[in-house]
Amino acid sequence: MLNKKNKLFYFIKKLSEKHLNNILRYKNLNVIYVYNKDDPLNKIIYLRNFCKKNKVKFYLSNNLKIINFLKPDGIHLPAQDKRAILNIKKNINIIGTAYNQIDYHRKICQGCSAVFLSPIFVTNKYSYNKKLEVIKFNLLSKYWKIDIIALGGIKSGNIKRISLTKTVGFGGISFFED
Repeated sequence: MLNKKNKLFYFIKKLSEKHLNNILRYKNLNVIYVYNKDDPLNKIIYLRNFCKKNKVKFYLSNNLKIINFLKPDGIHLPAQDKRAILNIKKNINIIGTAYNQIDYHRKICQGCSAVFLSPIFVTNKYSYNKKLEVIKFNLLSKYWKIDIIALGGIKSGNIKRISLTKTVGFGGISFFED
């Protein structure tokens, strides 16, 4: 069940008009743009300005080189990103993704203020054996001291089960595009 306290994170890989309409549909939404080397910079700037105009927080993922130029509200560090974060202004919010305890401790060392824990449900990318479900999700994150955000396989049919976790919100792609 969606409530006003949930932080929602919408991952966008390729920008289109459909994504812009989806951004306007939800309140309390944050946009995470997954940067690709082939993406033109003017599209990213357009999305950042669109988010700013509509009071939506804009995060950038996969490119730390253009962070100071684009001045997003925050950055997203994938679990595969193991490098130290240097030369980033202090007012930028850092969110990381973790799949296990080792990734969690690495994200703490990188200065993350929140962590996506993934995958909570079955996805196309992760098999049935790798999903956490609610009980494993809660056990894994029981002693974590920062905000936890659910990620992976979230659809309108299983949204109520997220309220059984101690998350501050959830993120995804398919949930916002349904």
